[in-house]
Amino acid sequence: RPHHMSKVGQAFASQKSVLLLSCGIGLIAAVGRPLAYYLFPIEELALAYSTARLFAGSALEPAASRLALISVTSQLPLGILTIANLRASQQRKNALITMGKMVPASGTGNEGA
Repeated sequence: RPHHMSKVGQAFASQKSVLLLSCGIGLIAAVGRPLAYYLFPIEELALAYSTARLFAGSALEPAASRLALISVTSQLPLGILTIANLRASQQRKNALITMGKMVPASGTGNEGA
């Protein structure tokens, strides 16, 4: 292997790496489409898109592109932020419960008198 190549270039220079990469790509190509159809409602989305195209006509393409852009740039980050806030809140609650178990009940011993 030439020494002037980057680490990535050196990794792809070996026959074993190329073989593993091509097998991985072949596996994704073979399993990817059926797996995607199994995991996501692709047929239903295609049917909904074709139905919407009947009503909207040629205006559907720019509207769908705009909707996808808005979803990716605003709704996805807001969802991630919300999940992060929920996790932080749950960690605080768990910490309070843990602290409550660690602190012994305070008392002077005169509670019964």
